[in-house]
Amino acid sequence: MKIKKVLVFSGVTLALAVVLSACAPAAATQAMTEQPTAAMTEPAMTQAMTEPAMTEAMTEPAMTQAMTEPAMTEAMTEAMGEGTPSVTVSDQKLGADNSLIVDKVVAAVDGWIVIHADASGKPGTVLGHAAVKKGENDQVKVVLDDTKDLGDAVWAMLHIDAGTIGTYEFPGADVPVKDASGNVVMMPFKVSK
Repeated sequence: MKIKKVLVFSGVTLALAVVLSACAPAAATQAMTEQPTAAMTEPAMTQAMTEPAMTEAMTEPAMTQAMTEPAMTEAMTEAMGEGTPSVTVSDQKLGADNSLIVDKVVAAVDGWIVIHADASGKPGTVLGHAAVKKGENDQVKVVLDDTKDLGDAVWAMLHIDAGTIGTYEFPGADVPVKDASGNVVMMPFKVSK
């Protein structure tokens, strides 16, 4: 498909460029590198949208492929904020300074990663917490304030920072984060001393 001008309609340009880059990389590259002399007129746009190659690019299989390309997935994740809130942590040994490391925390807003003692298979007493920023946080160190309730298992739970910013308030305003299904974002893991 030959593209003579770049579409300059808000919101359409990016979507069209993404579809074209996934379905017709050479045409998309040519379109993105040509300097447009003027905005595409309505008749020209209609013609471009009805060209056989464009129609083929917009078919369901082609669109499905475009939407699953790694670059598209990455762009959509970026546009949605910083991804779905999550906590990833491995079984580990308690640090010499009574610390634990949470491998990765993805937060939609600034908040806290909180270590809870295990209470018969559920989160119990708060043992310690550390601040996390919106987005991806790697290797978050949490120093435990209290180890008397520390057993062989603990829970890493994501909370928001909604009250006094920078002050952990739970019970209170800094409630646990829930996912789209209404489940608290948390993960149990084992600790050895």
